[in-house]
Amino acid sequence: MKFTIIAFLCVIVMLCFHAQGQTIIDAKTKNTTAPKTAKDDDIKTSYEAKKKKDEKGKEKQGEKRKRDQEDADDKSTSTKRPRIDDTQANDQLKIKEPGLERLDDADILRITEAKNMLAMDKILRDLKKAGKITGDERGGYAATVKTTEPTDFSGRRDIQSMRHLITNFYYLSGTNDQKNKLPVEFQLMRLRNKNGEEKFFIASNSRRSLNNIESTFDLSPDEILQELTQDFSSLAPNSVVEDRIKRFQQRLAEIYFYPEDDDEFTEGRDFLHDILNAMQDDNKMILDLVRKPTKELLSDPLKNIIENKSNSFFIVHGQNNLHAEMKFIKMLEFMQEENPRVLDDCTIDIIGTRRPCSGCKGTLQYFSEKQKKDDHSDHVCELNFTPEQGRAWTQSLLQLVSTASDKKLLIPIVRLLFETTYKSSEGAWNNDERSDDDFYDEMDIDGKDEKDQ
Repeated sequence: MKFTIIAFLCVIVMLCFHAQGQTIIDAKTKNTTAPKTAKDDDIKTSYEAKKKKDEKGKEKQGEKRKRDQEDADDKSTSTKRPRIDDTQANDQLKIKEPGLERLDDADILRITEAKNMLAMDKILRDLKKAGKITGDERGGYAATVKTTEPTDFSGRRDIQSMRHLITNFYYLSGTNDQKNKLPVEFQLMRLRNKNGEEKFFIASNSRRSLNNIESTFDLSPDEILQELTQDFSSLAPNSVVEDRIKRFQQRLAEIYFYPEDDDEFTEGRDFLHDILNAMQDDNKMILDLVRKPTKELLSDPLKNIIENKSNSFFIVHGQNNLHAEMKFIKMLEFMQEENPRVLDDCTIDIIGTRRPCSGCKGTLQYFSEKQKKDDHSDHVCELNFTPEQGRAWTQSLLQLVSTASDKKLLIPIVRLLFETTYKSSEGAWNNDERSDDDFYDEMDIDGKDEKDQ
């Protein structure tokens, strides 16, 4: 009996616990499926409002940064010179500068006293940072840019023919190159001695460029002319340059075959006949300025190549870090080492595919001024070259200042180099209007200088 009562009580307790557990499970199920309360909606609304507010704040911050950048750009363009991207250095001459701050005496002195490439590079970078020049080493440094007018060759048709000839040799070198790579520059020099006899010299910035055309000098004059007037259109970067090449080739051929009794173009025709005949194998000589025998030959008064009757055309090689114009000057300086008066009464004309860079213009100017300063007689040689300089490169400037012994003479020359950088006008490439009209009235083509050296 006692056992039965105890068992009954245990069953009752278990039933109570089961009922309580089921109530808890039902309550949990009821809570998870219950509808959202007004409090939950308030929380969601508050979160979305905060999110929108944050997004609006970010948008306002972005607009503020944009306005600040625009204000900074406006402030920058209102200064003396426009902002120029260094990666577009080759296009900088197309920008018309309102005028840069001039270099002072201390700036000029620093340039003339540079001892090496690192020093010169730092000086030019500092001048750019100070807003006195633009550009960089790769594309060249420029002072205030000025546009030049077309060159008038009236009365100087021989100089015009020199320009036509050297330009076509420039493109012939590119055609003969294994990679169809155009040279940096070609220059032609004519030296007329006191007896009226002429010597011709050709140089390029690299030995390879000259080697590309050396075999041409073994041809007859007519064959050389044929080589120079072949199709170079594949080397032209655009249609304007292609038209210019064709025009120069046509002029070259027309002047070469021009009637002898025409007074206007007689000088140009005579020059072409003289130089093409001078290129023949028996007349030409290679002058390698790097080699000691060449230096000795040039400086030997008894082997004066200016008076030498057997050679009249010279291919001038030199260090590849020397521009073509500087190789000519180096050659002339070698001649004067043992015979300072060897150039007396000589007339020298130098012209190339492009105008000289600032370093080359300074070198030519310094040599010319030094001749006048060292010899006050009337027998000093006359050196003629393109008066407007192009951009400045670190290497050529260093070459100028490191080889100039007379610093008093050098300083004003360097000052002038940084007064102006010249570029051709849109319709000019060192030609003149009459040159087009005389031969090609039907052609209305303007040439354009795509790059200054």
